Amino acid sequence: MGVATITLASDNGDSVVVSAPNDDFLLDDIVLDTDPKGMYDTGFQLRKQSGAFEYGGRVVGQQVPIRELTLPFWLTPASRPRFQRLWGTPGNFRKVLYTYDGPSGARSLTVRLDKEISYTTEEGFDADINAVYHAVVVAIAINPMFEAAEDVQTWTNPGGTFTVTASGSDPFTLTFGASTTPGLAVDANAATVQAAVEALPSVGAGNVTVTKTSANWKLVFTIAGTLTGSGANVSGGYQVNTGWFEVWNPTDQNLWLEWDFDPAYTWQFPDFGFGQERKWGRPAGADAARMITTPPLTQLLSVMSNPLMDTYVNADLSNAAGLFNGVEPVYPVPPYTGTEDDPVLVPVVCNGGVGAAATLRQRRFWSAESGLEA
Repeated sequence: MGVATITLASDNGDSVVVSAPNDDFLLDDIVLDTDPKGMYDTGFQLRKQSGAFEYGGRVVGQQVPIRELTLPFWLTPASRPRFQRLWGTPGNFRKVLYTYDGPSGARSLTVRLDKEISYTTEEGFDADINAVYHAVVVAIAINPMFEAAEDVQTWTNPGGTFTVTASGSDPFTLTFGASTTPGLAVDANAATVQAAVEALPSVGAGNVTVTKTSANWKLVFTIAGTLTGSGANVSGGYQVNTGWFEVWNPTDQNLWLEWDFDPAYTWQFPDFGFGQERKWGRPAGADAARMITTPPLTQLLSVMSNPLMDTYVNADLSNAAGLFNGVEPVYPVPPYTGTEDDPVLVPVVCNGGVGAAATLRQRRFWSAESGLEA
């Protein structure tokens, strides 16, 4: 049977490999004891969460799964202080990322100490003589699921332009949002127009590119807004473009999609039913192509479909849920939906400037550190 590579990475910045197919990990003198008598256990049990108003709390008395790991190690007197610092001490417990990289790929679990580490010497001998300790760690994970490598995809909106044409011989002005340029000559060059528009508080440097052909100026914005002109004809605007993302869930747990959207006039993103409509009292297939439309965005918006998270959060960490009039994503991607070779394609629609990006993060969780593939 193949040996997995097991790594402990503490939030104190230290990381150590405690088991691997080769012998390189022995150099750190922190070795996972895989003897059957002390073999680690990663089962979970149900415990009651104490209160709904604590950080991460839930309804009082509700039982939630807590995973408990019993991990025995062999140490030396020299490696024992480092090992203790990995885990921390009462009042300063460290978060430790336990990563199991075996035949099913790397899966990680964030844990912390549940009780004091039990140190013993081998058969009662003095550790200074034998130069060895046996240490048993009991650690717990509030989120009991092992997380696989995160998948990140980004799509960038390819278009969105305004065309400005002088309508007379007198200076004309341009208004973007609530800001208006000074009067511009009808024969102004592209650099002059770009500088004037970038100087607007509603635009800013780097958010517009201007080119000129004959008597026309083409303005390409990377931010959302409306351009109007006085003494000039303004045509065009933001183009509606569709990007596609690959979604698949090979795990035994629900997959909750996470999105980031750049500023734009509007975005539409998918909340497909995947055959789960009956859970919400909806006709089967009614939400097979459900899309949610955002309000106009002036800053980055993060969307977390997991109902345990704040759904809509702006870049400045303000809650944007009130802008959606109660509309929320409700459907996860069910277990064993699609594959990496045959994913489900889902659309995102952008009505905004060139360069506005949408990012999809798929964080996949498993109920065990290996196996369970379909």
